[in-house]
Amino acid sequence: MNQKNMTIANTFYIAFGEKNIEAMEKHLQTDVRLITPLSKLQGKEPYLEAAKGFMAFFNALSIRATS
Repeated sequence: MNQKNMTIANTFYIAFGEKNIEAMEKHLQTDVRLITPLSKLQGKEPYLEAAKGFMAFFNALSIRATS
């Protein structure tokens, strides 16, 4: 992964850990897709709604390593 992409990913996950939906939204494409064992979502708004629900389950998110 190039440095620019690594910076974007790191910034996104920091925003996710801080539960900062507005900051996360800045880094998402309008046609983002989320595929999980339970559902498939497409679009920025459905993704952010799912993220809000997931955020309710954790107190902190830590990035342990990057490559």
